[in-house]
Amino acid sequence: MYPLGLFCMVMLYLIIHCLLQTRHKACIDAALSDRIGEQLKQDRVEDAAESWQQLNPHQKTASQSLWQKLTETPLSEGRDQLEDLAYEGVHKWEAGVGQWIQYLNVIAATAPMVGLLGTVSGMISAFQTIATGGMGKPELLAGDIGEALITTATGLTIGIPAMIAYFVLKNRLNQRIQDYVDLLRSWIDIRCKPSVS
Repeated sequence: MYPLGLFCMVMLYLIIHCLLQTRHKACIDAALSDRIGEQLKQDRVEDAAESWQQLNPHQKTASQSLWQKLTETPLSEGRDQLEDLAYEGVHKWEAGVGQWIQYLNVIAATAPMVGLLGTVSGMISAFQTIATGGMGKPELLAGDIGEALITTATGLTIGIPAMIAYFVLKNRLNQRIQDYVDLLRSWIDIRCKPSVS
């Protein structure tokens, strides 16, 4: 039962950690991002660079490599190269957050297996009890069978919520990725817009 208790504590920690990491507010500072977009529209690149420095670490991680090229005047990279840099930055951020979500998938897969191990252990004890003369005494078997059922139920009780949390958090992460991509594309659109003469 001890490993299952540990699985439960780790699962709860991971769920809380990943929920905090994938909150919209924690990922994207909408007001500051809009201000940067406005500054880029007005060709105030230096002001936009100062505003960019105030972004939260997640946004800075996702836009670091793109931002260096985006603020060059004139742009040394074409639109396709800038979009590649945007995707590269977002995937770097996704890898950092996604690894924690992936651990939930590991817990969801292994907790029922650990529960099954307890089931096998309980059944082995039950058969040993039968072998030593407990066939006519069901009360001797009750403890062993109870152990088998409790560990199975505990493993499933941990595995099912972990699997649900994994998919919910994976979907949240995918939404944040799309939000980042949309934001970075909007900055690229502003900077790559042909100048009107």
